[in-house]
Amino acid sequence: GKENGTAALGALIGKEDREVGSVSMGVYIQYFAGATKTRAGGICLALSLLLIFGLGQAMRVMVDLWLTRAAEAISGETTNKRDLARSMDFWVGVYWTFAILTVGLALLRSRMLLWASIRSCSRLHDRLMRGVLRAPVNMYFDVVPLGRILNRFSKDLDHVDQVLPDNVLQFLQNSIFVLSILGLCFSSSLWFILFFAPIIVIFYAAYLFFRKTSREVKRLEGVSRSPIYSSFSEMLQGLVSIRAFR
Repeated sequence: GKENGTAALGALIGKEDREVGSVSMGVYIQYFAGATKTRAGGICLALSLLLIFGLGQAMRVMVDLWLTRAAEAISGETTNKRDLARSMDFWVGVYWTFAILTVGLALLRSRMLLWASIRSCSRLHDRLMRGVLRAPVNMYFDVVPLGRILNRFSKDLDHVDQVLPDNVLQFLQNSIFVLSILGLCFSSSLWFILFFAPIIVIFYAAYLFFRKTSREVKRLEGVSRSPIYSSFSEMLQGLVSIRAFR
């Protein structure tokens, strides 16, 4: 949630704000822009990742298709005379080429996403640190509990450092994988559209329901941690008094 710099009327500590509604595309662009320092660079980085993920999945599909074509040619089940005339070395050589390209693109996309995530998280931490160090004492530290600041620097940054990159990787990989499967099904027979259309509608409705619930629960969880950190920090600061009065 956003930190409230001014206290509510009649209260010393301002209520911690939290976002509501869906996450805008600008938030994701800002995440990638953190790795390149500019919004345009963030958009280019996101498009480059999508392109590499798409090429990697295309090479993976080509491996399967080439293996099927080679098996038909070796067993003599194909009617293509050029395929029948080709040697085993040719089939194996092209197969290994596709396999090496698939592995290389998989490593490249993982490395690019890891590099972008590390740079973005590092710059987000630096911006957060500079903002806290430059914040005025009377308008910020006097009205914002210490636990709220600890929550931003601990659990929230931990999610950005560890959970978010893995979720982005899984989302891109699974999305491209599903699209490639649907593309193969539709290219083999257009009748698959009649079967997939109702399933896509049902899954999309379930996705909207789950995303709305999961998003708000996650935000409530993030806000609810701040009072716990505040109580713990206050207990540590008043440990002498607690022991004195038992």
